[in-house]
Amino acid sequence: MVRRALAFCVSAVVLGAAPACAALPSGATPQAPTVAPAASADGVTRVRLDHRSGADQAAPVVMVPRGGTVELVVGSDTAERVVVSGIDQVRYVTAGGTVTMRFVATTPADVRLGESGTELGRLDVR
Repeated sequence: MVRRALAFCVSAVVLGAAPACAALPSGATPQAPTVAPAASADGVTRVRLDHRSGADQAAPVVMVPRGGTVELVVGSDTAERVVVSGIDQVRYVTAGGTVTMRFVATTPADVRLGESGTELGRLDVR
């Protein structure tokens, strides 16, 4: 789902990987990227999603291995509640801050901001 007031950088953080971010031309419709991050040497799949007010981007689909450990980092430029449906995790992120959640991937999950309903991404478990 595309929402105004959403921008994100998605990066599979594998020690030093740069986030994949791009600005869209005015009026362009963003495509939802599919990302398949590799697990790091410690076996953890690291995923980062960032919310930026005022930008227009599609929420990515991130493929993660079933039964693998996922470390999800969510950043936001506004204070919001971060909801990961499917695994029933809720955390609060402060404006300009990040929040980290660690869990075992057993079911697909949607990551969104609770108050605004802005979709940040989807974890596709395979």
